[in-house]
Amino acid sequence: MSVQNMENLEIKLKELECHFTWDLRGEDADLDFLEEKLKQTMYASQVKSKETVRALNYLAYVKHLQGFTDEAVKYLEKSEEEAKDNEAAFEKLVIVTYGNFAWVYYHMGEISKVQMYLEELDKIRKDFPTASPSVLHREVHGEKGWSLLKFSPKHFEKAKECFGEALKREPNDEEWTKGYAFALYRLEEAQRIPFQKSAAVTQLQKARIYNPKDAMIMVFLGRKYQYDNKTKDAKEYFEQAVVLSQNDPKIITQVGTFLRKIENFDNALEVLNNALQKFPDSASLHYQTALCYKLKVIKMKKEKADYGQLVKSCILHLETAVCLNPSYIYHHLELASMYAESKDMQKAENLFQELFTKPNIKPAQQQALHRYYGDFQYYHKKSESDAVEHYKKGQQIRNESHEREKCFTSLKKIAEINIKKNPHDKRHLEILGNIHILNAIASYEKALEVDPHEEDYNRVLTALRSILV
Repeated sequence: MSVQNMENLEIKLKELECHFTWDLRGEDADLDFLEEKLKQTMYASQVKSKETVRALNYLAYVKHLQGFTDEAVKYLEKSEEEAKDNEAAFEKLVIVTYGNFAWVYYHMGEISKVQMYLEELDKIRKDFPTASPSVLHREVHGEKGWSLLKFSPKHFEKAKECFGEALKREPNDEEWTKGYAFALYRLEEAQRIPFQKSAAVTQLQKARIYNPKDAMIMVFLGRKYQYDNKTKDAKEYFEQAVVLSQNDPKIITQVGTFLRKIENFDNALEVLNNALQKFPDSASLHYQTALCYKLKVIKMKKEKADYGQLVKSCILHLETAVCLNPSYIYHHLELASMYAESKDMQKAENLFQELFTKPNIKPAQQQALHRYYGDFQYYHKKSESDAVEHYKKGQQIRNESHEREKCFTSLKKIAEINIKKNPHDKRHLEILGNIHILNAIASYEKALEVDPHEEDYNRVLTALRSILV
């Protein structure tokens, strides 16, 4: 193909509406976590055909980002097959699928197949012309909105705008109402909007009228009450969610998580274990079950009771989760911690060292790895110096996350314990000082992002970095 023809082909590809053109970048998302969530959608036996097509499409894109092109093709083939079950809407349902096909084959260098799918999309456009290029087909618009919402917090605002625009055209549409409610919920969750000022609660209640049997609406309402410490109200919503969705492991996982967080471990384990009988291949269900056992272990340790069998059960579920989804790092981190809890230090050490050699770990995952390994050194190996080294490494990674905050908290705790024993402890006073310097550096770096030309910020940053020990 000539250079000119290739350039024309690339222009056509960029004009497509599909995951490859929606600015969904691999570095912005936890792809392993996203993959697990999408697979959970596939488990639900009563899921709508349209949602299955979307999940398969999305999985194909995720596999492409992970570098597994052959698997991406297989998921797209499954998506096309699923769309055939809805003959009346087939052509509209496969617009995104065929766009993804064209892009995948473009990356594989199979240009003849790229052209084939572009031709198929041209036929669909002739059959279903839109009013203007900016107006998407309903199915495409829905897929774009949900894809943006599920990808990463970076896209929550775009997802809200997407559903908001759709509501302007169809103000009483149940899908757009729900999508807009979910986008508001996610934005408020990230921004810590208090319950009393929540626009999401109002929109979720409206979405509930249109979708009275939607379990995820119940979950989100339950969470809003939970965050406001209205546990009784929250529990009622989560109980309704279970009744409405016995065959959706995604919902059961959410309910189990809620029960675990309110320390109703036995009830949580009952719900999760019942679900595992139906969905033994759900990594998330095994993981949440393991976390319940872990917290029961912590409780029984305080009570000086025998917890050996609980540790074994926890390890069993974590090992299963690792086998089912080996890419998700938290499965491995928790497993290493529980190996240590079972006194198998060598097994724990080997797993941690294996994770340290793992390629392409994102900053938040690196912080988590250092934090977990720091805990292992401090609580199990009784090596404060090694623990401090790894907590420091976790905090020094320039990425704002809960894991970085936990590294900070652990360092601060160790320093304060020692300073309390000896107010003149130079080493731990130094650690405490460095913690505050690192936080100051992070604040000035944020200020520079807002105003990159402010010379005073650069001067302060240079000074702070120069005194960092």
